[in-house]
Amino acid sequence: MAARAAGRFKPPADRVDWIAVDKPKTRLPRMAGYTLVASAIYLVGLATTRFLPGNILGILHDVGVAALAISLVYYVIRLFQWLKARLLWNVRNRIIVSFAFVGVIPLVILLVISSLVTVIILKRLSGFYLELEIEALSNSLERAGRSAVIHQLRQGSTRTESLRRCAEEGLRNVPPGLRNAVFHIYERSSTGDAIRWLDTVTDPDSSARREAPSIPSWIRDGFSGITTDGETVVLTFAFDLPQGFLLLLQLPLDERTLEYLHRRTSLELVLTHATPGDHAREFQEAYAMLGRDQEGLAIRWAHFFRPVEWDSGQSANMWSLGLAVPARILIEHFFAQDTGYLVLLIGALLVVFVVVQVISLVIGGAIVRSITLSIHNIYAAVQSIQRGDFSVRIPVRRGSDQLAQVADSFNEMSTSIVHLMEEVSKRERLEKELEIAREVQNQLFPQKLPSIRRLQIAASCTPARQVSGDYYDFLAHDANRLDVVVGDISGKGISAALLMASLQSTIRSGLGDMDVDSDPRRRIARVVAGVNRQLYRRTSPESYSTLVLTHIDADAMKLTYCNAGHHPPLLFSGGRVTGLTEGGTVVGLFENWDFQAGEAQLRMGDLLVYFTDGVVEAENRDGEQLTTQRLIDVVRSNTFLTADDTLELILEHVFDWSGDIEQADDITLVCLKVVEG
Repeated sequence: MAARAAGRFKPPADRVDWIAVDKPKTRLPRMAGYTLVASAIYLVGLATTRFLPGNILGILHDVGVAALAISLVYYVIRLFQWLKARLLWNVRNRIIVSFAFVGVIPLVILLVISSLVTVIILKRLSGFYLELEIEALSNSLERAGRSAVIHQLRQGSTRTESLRRCAEEGLRNVPPGLRNAVFHIYERSSTGDAIRWLDTVTDPDSSARREAPSIPSWIRDGFSGITTDGETVVLTFAFDLPQGFLLLLQLPLDERTLEYLHRRTSLELVLTHATPGDHAREFQEAYAMLGRDQEGLAIRWAHFFRPVEWDSGQSANMWSLGLAVPARILIEHFFAQDTGYLVLLIGALLVVFVVVQVISLVIGGAIVRSITLSIHNIYAAVQSIQRGDFSVRIPVRRGSDQLAQVADSFNEMSTSIVHLMEEVSKRERLEKELEIAREVQNQLFPQKLPSIRRLQIAASCTPARQVSGDYYDFLAHDANRLDVVVGDISGKGISAALLMASLQSTIRSGLGDMDVDSDPRRRIARVVAGVNRQLYRRTSPESYSTLVLTHIDADAMKLTYCNAGHHPPLLFSGGRVTGLTEGGTVVGLFENWDFQAGEAQLRMGDLLVYFTDGVVEAENRDGEQLTTQRLIDVVRSNTFLTADDTLELILEHVFDWSGDIEQADDITLVCLKVVEG
């Protein structure tokens, strides 16, 4: 036994080489030929495409690429398998790789994700920062315009000169860096359909254009927002004045305005007429140059917006406003005025993190070394045992960790292997003896079913273990009379099988001693009473058996029975189901018990079903039993079947009900059907 086990589980001498060359000797040449053919197809297609453009053979180029891609995937998989066999067979390498996947790789991913999230947040903040600054710029211009309106209303005059002074007053309220703003003064006609330009007010030092734009109808009642004429983008504010006048304030978003925003906010800005789809072509060069000269991390972002078309008042094409801002400015603006302490804290945390990581690596290396050393010792000891050396012992380190306990357990195992092998040998001998007992028990069951006129007979016993505690028997007296016995011994295994053999001999002896021509009811009841006394006197107090003894007279179509605590056999007759319950308690528990016998009249087509606990108490996965009612439902709708077919139907239903659940009890079935004789 030991030699057979060792030979069965002995690994190859060189495990690594064995894994690395597993089946590739037949597959690699085949794949190499496939790769050569794919390469040839690709080269032919490439040459055709280059020298004979438009030729149908040019399709070979794409076919070759697809074939080479398949070949590449195959070789990548083979390379991975080779690396896995070479590098991961050793336990130490496996643990190191595990540390990398569990510790280092998640850490790298975390850092990458944190960096990406930080950059994304900062980019969003940069766009928000730009929107806040443009909003602040618009508010300052609107306040300047409204101050001019209020000043004009206080003057109470509508003369052009007065309006000019009001515009100059409003211009003085514009921030110094935005003196390229322009006030235009307009006068409506008496009907309000036409607007006439009166004057333009600019800063004396400004080079802003003085040409007044024509006023579209949609802006005559006032406006505040961004407009465009297709070439330039302008912050526009229109104020409706009493007495038919209109004050228009405009600030172009030109280089001077963007420079002002840069001085104010450190935002580097570039304005282009580009949609998100055109961004890669028209905006890329200008956008890539942003932030090159800034210190530290520069956050770049592209803000897209739609101004209002000046002539129509509809949304114009999209414009792009690219920006770059130092990350320090964003952090100071949104989080704190002084980020020195924050940077210092982050730096300190990084240092602590690096120190802890180094210490963790050192400790992890020591743990890995102790683990791999213990596993190496165990591996060497296992190989010694495979060679048949059961005296091997593993050195045990001081301490009480799990590996030390494994080594101790291995040492104990090696000392008990011989005893285990002896126990296995004893168990094999016992199994052989049980098999012999099963063969002997099978001889106790009827080897051939009797032939009785007007009766179809079918019987089956499926043990839950190697031997059964159920019992069935037939004793034919002539062509018309038959005794049927079905019993179920308490318990299972050898003891139940021995009691079953004793019960059989007792019943056969009792039936043989009684005259078959005597009163059937008296004969059946006396035999069961005698079996009860014998079982009570010869067995232990906890041993008992259920029993049904039946006498059938096929000539008189009469059934006489005595049920000693057994599941009542089911008589299916004319659409009715009757349980044969007359009798008494189980046999073997009480020495003297008065058993009674019952009778039933048989008809053509009647079906009689005997069964034991294993049938109706079979459980499914939910712990639900089959029950007698379900058995009745199955048989009732199939009483037209023969006895053999009925027995097979019931067994199939029982096993389908239980599924893959282990059989818990012996299953015994006897089916009798009355037919034309």
